[in-house]
Amino acid sequence: WTLEETKRISRSMLASAWLALEHMQTRDPAVVPELQGWPEQCSSLLDLSVVQEAMDPKRGAQIMIENATQLCAFLGTYDPNVARAMEPTATALDLPQVIFYTLDQFLTSSQRSAAIGLPNTVLPYARGLAEYLNTGQVIPHRRYVQMIYEEAYTSSYYAQCFQEDSADKYGLQSQKYQDDHLGIFPTMTPEEFQRKVLKEVKESGVKTIFFNKIDSKSINLTAHILHDLDMLSSEYLYILRPEAVPPDAVGTIFGPQTIDSPLDLLLRGGLVHDFIDPFVVTLEEDPFLKVWKKQDATTVQRIREAFPGFSNEFTDDYFQTNMPADKSSFLYDALVSIGMGACYAATEKVEIANATTTFREDIRAYNFTGASGFVDWHNCRYKSNRCNEPITYGMYNIRPVPVQVNGKNMHTYRAVLTAKHDDIHRWQKVDDNIYRDGTTNHPTKLRQEWEGNYLSSGVRAFGLFLFATAFLSSTLCLLGVIGLHEVSTIVRGQPMFLSLLCIGSMMSSCAIFTLGLDEQSLDGEISSEGLDIACMTTLWLFFGGQILSFSALYCKLRRLDMVLTFRRGVKVTAWKASLPLIALLLLTFSVLVVWTVVDPWQWEREIILMNPFETYGSCACQNFWAYFGTLMALLIVSEGLALFSVYKTADTDEIYSNTSAVVLSLLIQLQAWLIGVPILAVLGDGDSADAVFLGRALLIFVFSLSALLEVACKIYQAMYSRPQDSTDSGRIRVSGVQLPRSQMQVGSSSNLTHRKNSQSNLAHSSTHHSSTDPIPEEQGGTPPTNNDDSNTDETDPGKILTCPQEKEARSCVCSFND
Repeated sequence: WTLEETKRISRSMLASAWLALEHMQTRDPAVVPELQGWPEQCSSLLDLSVVQEAMDPKRGAQIMIENATQLCAFLGTYDPNVARAMEPTATALDLPQVIFYTLDQFLTSSQRSAAIGLPNTVLPYARGLAEYLNTGQVIPHRRYVQMIYEEAYTSSYYAQCFQEDSADKYGLQSQKYQDDHLGIFPTMTPEEFQRKVLKEVKESGVKTIFFNKIDSKSINLTAHILHDLDMLSSEYLYILRPEAVPPDAVGTIFGPQTIDSPLDLLLRGGLVHDFIDPFVVTLEEDPFLKVWKKQDATTVQRIREAFPGFSNEFTDDYFQTNMPADKSSFLYDALVSIGMGACYAATEKVEIANATTTFREDIRAYNFTGASGFVDWHNCRYKSNRCNEPITYGMYNIRPVPVQVNGKNMHTYRAVLTAKHDDIHRWQKVDDNIYRDGTTNHPTKLRQEWEGNYLSSGVRAFGLFLFATAFLSSTLCLLGVIGLHEVSTIVRGQPMFLSLLCIGSMMSSCAIFTLGLDEQSLDGEISSEGLDIACMTTLWLFFGGQILSFSALYCKLRRLDMVLTFRRGVKVTAWKASLPLIALLLLTFSVLVVWTVVDPWQWEREIILMNPFETYGSCACQNFWAYFGTLMALLIVSEGLALFSVYKTADTDEIYSNTSAVVLSLLIQLQAWLIGVPILAVLGDGDSADAVFLGRALLIFVFSLSALLEVACKIYQAMYSRPQDSTDSGRIRVSGVQLPRSQMQVGSSSNLTHRKNSQSNLAHSSTHHSSTDPIPEEQGGTPPTNNDDSNTDETDPGKILTCPQEKEARSCVCSFND
């Protein structure tokens, strides 16, 4: 950084520390309300004798060790690498090191004995960036990002956290590249190595690049390499680290730049992610900034007297003409934390017998409201750190500021806060981003695709053909049932359940259409949100349709079985027989609702090969097999019930049960599962989008059409079978014996147990429309007359009607009048 910028930050940090010392001494609650109740014996004392001598770089560490008894803590530092270098000395002296600006896990892990991290660790910082890029809360989803980091510990640890935790948590596809690792025997210069890395990044095709570099000196070299590789167009979005591009110092560090120069193109429109002081957001409402602005020349004079070496650095109106530097509020709170710990050790600990707590633990004994927000040390993830919840993160947009230097138009820069984030409100928009092209239009191109594994046009057309065929077949069957609903064959097949079979098949066939959608569908107009909806819609259509079809088939045969077990005064309605169907559908929709809300099946496109760049898109979620297995169990239950109903009605005339078509439908589905599932398992996800889609689409196609066999058979019989003589509608034929209905009585089902063994035929349950002697539908009729041909039990007239034990096939006419 420039000398002037270093002096600016030093002045601000010194002024913030001085305010903290004075407020503790005077117990001024303007910033920290808890100072008002400080014990009288607690006071602050400024002794610069040790510090003055320790500034000698040759004897600094030795002097600190010699005067260790006079020290209670180390404060700082602004640079995380310096804080890391200081850690061994602090640990050796058993003195806390209160760090107000670091994101270093090494320094703030619970195993270290010295460090206390005021701003917390890198993990929430990395998660905040990933959330900004791919949740759509402020900017559209970016989905893909490439990270370039340095070998320095802070940079490499951030890269690890971002890659392994944060990117995965928010569905971000990320790769990381180290651009300065030369090895023991380097074969390339730093420029050659960085050029090689950036060329690989360009070949990946990703347009969002995060420079996780903490050194501002290398930014200019990076900009020139990007310019040579044609990577500074408006298609690219660059995110920078605050250590390399500090938001409040970007103008002074980089100075005026020629318009459209490589560094100018890299900086303007770029984003910087950093945790921020509260006064940046609240401005004049912030207590710390109010106190800062109230200071006058007398405060400046006290600072000059305490620090003679800085006497020329502070003007009388310093506090009125200068804003606090970045992180000044965190330095203020770090100093107050040390004072709070010292007061606790000097007052309350003396009353505790055999107290063994260290001063590091004493510092963490008090929570307080500080300049940087609420300083909470308790119940945090890391014992050494302040809790992250009160800390606000921000996204800055770097904007050019036109200036003239020696008559030449140039750009200097300023950082504008455009979004803020905390753990309560998440990301909130503050202002629009202005990008490299000077507009607020967000770069829409996420990556340059070389191989995206999209569905080919031929496969997509074949999928639409399968969908159209299955859907049209289901529609025609449904129209056939509606149009022929008064024909006796359809009436006996129960039109309501036949219609539900058609609707279930239509739903299942629609899953082929939603399954075939990707980013190139609908002329590329479909959004990522639309693909997410298509993923879950596929599950709703397939499972809803299949379970509806087989539940309807089961209820159809169940009703027939209930009619066969006659009971006087009992009416077997279609709705009464449909209770299992309703129960299965409710269970199915409940599982689908929970899946949709808790862990939705969403569209993801993963990078499966970097060079050459190749991606694969598919639907995915965290707990797929838990939900999918539950729905498959419900589907198996519905098919099992249908198979059980076939067994129950196997002795019934085919004109009512049509068991042959039902068994054939179930066998086709079983064969499809046995052949299709292993093939899909071998194909997996990521090998061939065309093959995976074809396998799944063909399975759904077979399932949809197989469920229509029952309906198709009924329609065929209705249209092409010889119509029955109308004179039969008023009579019942049992074992070849014609009986008038006036001579027939139906009753309880207690003696129908021989129905299957003797292949007995069914008594009727309701009358035909043409009957002139009606019997209440699906109920018993009038008592029978004494007729030998009726095979009625003489001891209990009219109770049971059974069929004679004959070897020839039995037949029965049973009319459903729904």
